[in-house]
Amino acid sequence: MQRHHLILLLIFVGFLLLAIPATGLIYHQDEYSWIMQFDGTDHSKPIHPPLYLFLGKTVGSVIGFDNLRWLTVPFAIANVILVYAIAYALSERRSVGLAAAGLFAFNAYSILGATMIDIDGALLPFFVLLAYYAYLRKWWWLLALALIGGFFAKLSFIIFLGALIADVLSRRLSRKTLPWIGGGAILVVGLYFLASHFLPDVVTYAQHYNIFNFATRSYADLGYKLLKSFVFLGPLLMLGIFSSLREPEYFSRYRFWWLYLLFSFLFYVVIFDFATYTIERYFLFMIAPMVIIAAESLMNMMRKIRTIPVLVALLVIATLFVPHDVIPLFPKTGFVDRILSPSWNFLIPIMGGSGPVGFYVSALFVGLSWLLMAYALLWRKGTLFVLLGVGYTIVILQEFLFGGIYGSANRVAWDTVNYINANPEITRVNTYYDIAPYDLRVSGKYENRFYVTPKRDYTKSLEKYRLHYMIVHFPEIAPDDKHLALIKRCPVIQEFRDKRVYSEVYDCTKLP
Repeated sequence: MQRHHLILLLIFVGFLLLAIPATGLIYHQDEYSWIMQFDGTDHSKPIHPPLYLFLGKTVGSVIGFDNLRWLTVPFAIANVILVYAIAYALSERRSVGLAAAGLFAFNAYSILGATMIDIDGALLPFFVLLAYYAYLRKWWWLLALALIGGFFAKLSFIIFLGALIADVLSRRLSRKTLPWIGGGAILVVGLYFLASHFLPDVVTYAQHYNIFNFATRSYADLGYKLLKSFVFLGPLLMLGIFSSLREPEYFSRYRFWWLYLLFSFLFYVVIFDFATYTIERYFLFMIAPMVIIAAESLMNMMRKIRTIPVLVALLVIATLFVPHDVIPLFPKTGFVDRILSPSWNFLIPIMGGSGPVGFYVSALFVGLSWLLMAYALLWRKGTLFVLLGVGYTIVILQEFLFGGIYGSANRVAWDTVNYINANPEITRVNTYYDIAPYDLRVSGKYENRFYVTPKRDYTKSLEKYRLHYMIVHFPEIAPDDKHLALIKRCPVIQEFRDKRVYSEVYDCTKLP
């Protein structure tokens, strides 16, 4: 076996080994609605094209609906190979292809996308990567199939087609090529709208997003969610792509991926109002383009490892172990006040949108990493940039999967729901932040959910229900919150804790 094939195999195996613990993350929030559509308990009309629903029903009937985090793992593994193939084809360097595959495989956001119960994490990127690789190789039949698959996966695949057309026009390809792409686009759009005729709710669902409503958008929510996505993704990729702009030929080489990033950003942030939705999961589109763009410039940064950058990286990692405060998610002004002050030793709850349950990360560690890596990029300290980026990636990855430093919200959630499901005296449960809705529904104990956001008031329902409450304190609730005050009238019958994450089960059945 050739050396590069062995390295690619090791990357492939490493990605699979990291995905395995992620498949055990508890279903959370909107994820359970997909599962219920798959298992037939939810008979609502489909709001997306039919491919993902078909896959979920088919695969779930074989491996079980409680194992459906494995549904898109094969697509994610294929994405690793496609990222390698595309980066190699564009750069004509196997080392760059391997670097891109490694950056994609060993990233917490990528592992999240591989196992999330949704379309945006692995399925939609698969068709984007497959279509572009077919375009590179001029395999027009495969390009047509990939375009059809992408449109039957999700409406937003139109972004890829727009970026591809823009790239083709900018490169002034021959007249023989343009009719094939134009004809393929017409065929795909025609087939898609034919399918939409039989699925009118797909179009109706797309129309409910507000367009160009700049005056009424929640910019604070949008900014916070973008920040979470960037923390998840990491500065190695976010800053790494800008290092490629130093070389003019790099921009020309990766022009399509820059266009795809631009068009996607405009789609989700400017044209449509996704500020109040789970934009973190939509921004999973960033991973593949960024690793492809950044790989070549990061490879060129690597030089002989020196002592000083290693010591700086170790000092930054040491900040993880200074005492940290856990502050409530609401009101968000608490986070702003701490960021504007010198007191960065607090924990940020990082969630992946509609699921799974998230994890804590140190604001001090994140802030120092980004600032030092920005300095290293500006002053061409390539070794320091790469060392800090790799260390950051490892820390975020292990906190997401295992919660080794600050505790695992997933582990606490499983302990809590297993206790509730095994206790025959608990028959109806109201769960905070909609944690474990699917597992509580399977046991027949799910009653309702509640949040503590300023825009939602659950006080009337909390005063009404005489049942058990399950609160996994992730994100943390403010001590003076009006909802928590009502629940604290009841006794705590069980607690679970893992470092900084804890849960409580309240018995409110005996309230007058």
